[in-house]
Amino acid sequence: VKVEPHVADLTADNIGELLEDVRVVLDGTDNFETRFLINDYCVERAIPWVYGGAVGSYGISMPVLPARSACFQCVFPEPPSGPQPTCETAGVLNTITSLVASWQVSLALQILCGREPEPMITTFDAWSGDVRQVRMPPRDPQCPACGLRSCRYLHGEHRVPVSLCGRNAVQIHDRRRPLDLDELARRLSPLGEVRSNGFALRFTIPPHEMMIFPDGRAINVAEGIVRARYRESLSAPKPLEPGRVYAFTIDLVGTSNVFRRGHRIRLDLTSSHFPQFDRNPNTGEPFGTSAKVRPANQTVYHSRQYPSHIELPVVEAAP
Repeated sequence: VKVEPHVADLTADNIGELLEDVRVVLDGTDNFETRFLINDYCVERAIPWVYGGAVGSYGISMPVLPARSACFQCVFPEPPSGPQPTCETAGVLNTITSLVASWQVSLALQILCGREPEPMITTFDAWSGDVRQVRMPPRDPQCPACGLRSCRYLHGEHRVPVSLCGRNAVQIHDRRRPLDLDELARRLSPLGEVRSNGFALRFTIPPHEMMIFPDGRAINVAEGIVRARYRESLSAPKPLEPGRVYAFTIDLVGTSNVFRRGHRIRLDLTSSHFPQFDRNPNTGEPFGTSAKVRPANQTVYHSRQYPSHIELPVVEAAP
């Protein structure tokens, strides 16, 4: 097995390059807009693909078989509207993602071996143990993808904004023309809260939020955490003394990444990372018992006496 990783945002501009010459596509995305794009591409090129999704303890999967089954847009004509459970609001049970992925691989292996699976929608509940199957509906002659062949997500004049997982956020990319974020901030400021740092602009009208990038996006490469009171021992907590300088070693976990010319590395420091990690009320009380929350201020020292630094080992490319 040869794995060729690509760190990229799947768009109508690059999907042809990234999926060139593939025989089957497995969906591991987290939003309907990208799935509609995959569906358009696979329908137009008669490539089978396997949809999969999970939230909470619930999972779903189905094969999309060209000329034999309904396509993804036949089953889901439009993205779900209204409040929906997401990985942030409902969480995702780790076993359900493994279950859905295993089922997707099983369907893909059948396709690659020349035995197309039955066009069935399979749902799983890893908590209750329920597994159900229903036959996919017939193809819709008025479906924009496989019926009318308009494939608007693939050939649309503008890319459809992507609804991100959680936070009512919409992410917009328009790489065909650079945006003047300062001018855009000036125009949007009378309408809502605007925050811009030259690299991205965040525009908020509760409960909606837009992140607008001039020509790219930020990717989280690695992360780590140290609970300060447990800096020396997990069994013997020691609270911090205000005003005293402490040294912390934060393991970002083993990772590797190719940084090409022009890439930048950003470091974010925060006193909380909820819901990824349990919230820290900063009161010193036992976790799970505090009913109050206090703000915490951190100072990062960077001097000869306190040489804060990041270790970035460089690995030579294999010959």
